Formats: sequence, C-alpha cells, structure tokens
Amino acid sequence: MSESERLQLELVLPDKLVVSRQVDMVIIAGSEGDFGVLPGHAPIISSIRPGLLEIHDADKTEKFFLAGGFVEVLSNQVSILASELCSIEDIDESECKDQIQNLIEQLRSSQDEKESNLIQNRLDKLEAKIELVK
Repeated sequence: MSESERLQLELVLPDKLVVSRQVDMVIIAGSEGDFGVLPGHAPIISSIRPGLLEIHDADKTEKFFLAGGFVEVLSNQVSILASELCSIEDIDESECKDQIQNLIEQLRSSQDEKESNLIQNRLDKLEAKIELVK
C-alpha cells in the first residue's frame, strides 16, 4: 500500500505515547461492538470496552488487550486514548483467575456502591483478558 492508502495510528496511554506510525488496518473493541478501520473509513468516535485491539501492518499482526478510553477516526487518522494496554502474550490466565477470586470476595463484603462499581469494573477487565487468551 502507498502511504496515502494507509492509516496513521496514534495510541496514547495516560503517561505516554505508545504507538505513532502508519498501519494497514486496526480492529478495535468499541462499546457497541468490534469494528475494523481501513483507509477511507467514515469518521467515527466511540468509547472502548475491555477487549482486543489488533494492529495489522503488512504481514504482521499485533494483538493487545485494551481498556478504558475513546477512539476517533478522521481522515485516515486513528487516535486511541486508553487507560490500559498490554500485549496478549503478557496476560497470565492463572494470575487473572486468582485476582478475580479476590475481587469477588471483596465485592461480596463491600457495603459501598462506589467501591462495588470500581471492583466490578476491575472484574470486567480481568474477565475480558481471560477471554482473549482462551
């Protein structure tokens, strides 16, 4: 693909710029479902749900767990602002399961709605991670 037929991907976490390069395609776990972005995609803004981010470039595909944030697609520019990102290879399923058990116990004993919501959010992220490594 020529440079004009590629996407400019910017992937930003709260503390750093993770990716800033041209890619062929991106697949994102949007709040309303997964969607792929190719050059010429219609403009869109979506929140991100915990799930898979795929970055396709030539013959290589990178897979990440992505959670929290937003994606904006505009004029072959894909900007992803996320709160959490890790490579699929870095996910330890047994560690996630242990954390889930601890959080379930915390959720059962929680008396505070705000605390319960935070715990549930963490549970949702861990369950999404486990789904990706199955």
